Amino acid sequence: MERQQCPDGTVVLTSPHASVRIQKISGSVLLLVINSATAQEVRDILFEEIRVQFNAGDKLNLFFDLRNAMSSTVAVDIWSKFFIENIGYISHINILAGSKSNYLTCTIIEHFVRTKELFQIFEDLPAYAIALYIALQND
Repeated sequence: MERQQCPDGTVVLTSPHASVRIQKISGSVLLLVINSATAQEVRDILFEEIRVQFNAGDKLNLFFDLRNAMSSTVAVDIWSKFFIENIGYISHINILAGSKSNYLTCTIIEHFVRTKELFQIFEDLPAYAIALYIALQND
């Protein structure tokens, strides 16, 4: 597992089978781009990186880009538990699913977290990009 801190504050986590880019693009908007065949290798460190951002202040509007992540890499129970434990730090969860299987997996997580009003799951990039644009304008 390798962790790289970029000059702009972006954190890149890489392992042989996964990479994650974590970028705080405004005061309360955090963009997470997950590219993986298996995310277990980076998940715990990813959670720690997100928690660091939670401790920085305001509730976060999380934007996940899963276009290059396989749904089998998303452990429903672990992600559900993470969101439930940290719900006080989250204003919204936006997910670009990228595939039908990712979409289904994310809806199951949404169901387990039981805060449907916090989740927005997108199937297409234009709608996700508009939500990101609006979040940045409102920040």
